[in-house]
Amino acid sequence: PLPCDVLAASITETTAAIGQGCEASGPNSTAMGFYTDATKLASTSMGAGTTASGIFATAMGFETTAEGENSTAMGKYTRSSGYASTTLGVSTKAGGYASIASGYDTNAAGKYSFTGGYGIQLTTDADNTFAWGHDEDKTPISMANAFLIFPVGTPGRVGIGTPAPTTKLDIHGETDAIVLSRINQIGNRSWSGWRFDRNGSEKWFVGVGAVNDNLLFRRTASSNDMVINEAGNVGIGTTNPGYKLEVNGSAAKPDGGFWSNSSDERLKDITGEYGQGLNEIVRLRPITFHYKEDNPRGLPTDDEYIGFIAQEVQEVFPEAVSEGPDGYLDFNMHPVNVALVNAVKELKAENEALKAENMAMREDIARIKAVLGM
Repeated sequence: PLPCDVLAASITETTAAIGQGCEASGPNSTAMGFYTDATKLASTSMGAGTTASGIFATAMGFETTAEGENSTAMGKYTRSSGYASTTLGVSTKAGGYASIASGYDTNAAGKYSFTGGYGIQLTTDADNTFAWGHDEDKTPISMANAFLIFPVGTPGRVGIGTPAPTTKLDIHGETDAIVLSRINQIGNRSWSGWRFDRNGSEKWFVGVGAVNDNLLFRRTASSNDMVINEAGNVGIGTTNPGYKLEVNGSAAKPDGGFWSNSSDERLKDITGEYGQGLNEIVRLRPITFHYKEDNPRGLPTDDEYIGFIAQEVQEVFPEAVSEGPDGYLDFNMHPVNVALVNAVKELKAENEALKAENMAMREDIARIKAVLGM
């Protein structure tokens, strides 16, 4: 056995070399503590001046190097240079292929790169990137497939596809369509989506609901302000829209005015004149009402509304009533509005007739007075 105070040994027959000047030079090498070296084949080297220099290299702590093939390197002035590289803390580098690098001066230089915290750099066109953060103007990078976390003087920001994020999360893609995010929840769920809080209190939620696959926009756990359902229908103030846009409650246009319909004669095949009018209008019964508690359409129950009962309207204006996909009746006011135009025209005609009749009576009275000398 070797004595305990050995400063340099050369344990050959596949070599070793432990302590002070070390070395081990080549096939099945090792080397160990202080100057170390261990050049090639199954090299290793260890603590202080280390090197290792290739094939199945390793190196380890202080001035490390490792230089390629199945490299590693580790802590202080590390380097590694290529193939299955690694290095780790302080002046790091790495040199591409299966690189890594990590914290302080870093580099990594392409292929399956990575680096870490402070000097970053990457390049040799960065290949599959992933950077990390800090920089202090050692900038280059040259992107490739990227995912960079607050690099280049932008602490607290994540850049995907950009080395200079301008927001907390900044995602850049090619000119083709890109999927920026995917949430795939399998099996039973409550909600899945994005929640926006302020001071720990939920303010908004955007996501997919618990019962169906509606897209929900809501302010609290109990209210859905807007819903887009699987049919592509948008509901505002209702959880189950039956139309492309269904608004429960008031809606406004900032300039007043009206919604426009395509009405140019050149677009229409006219099939006749609409005949409903005064007789039908007077048969309608205006009412005030509340929607029932827990109604199947999720309509709000607090407000009082003015309107009609669809079943009653259907008897007079069948064209104004339709059945929704849920079996409940819907009422379209447009035919009634058109009938009101006819009703006004009828009233005007009656008024004109009465005026003519009144004029004739006044003329008759004037003649009678003249005969009577009045």
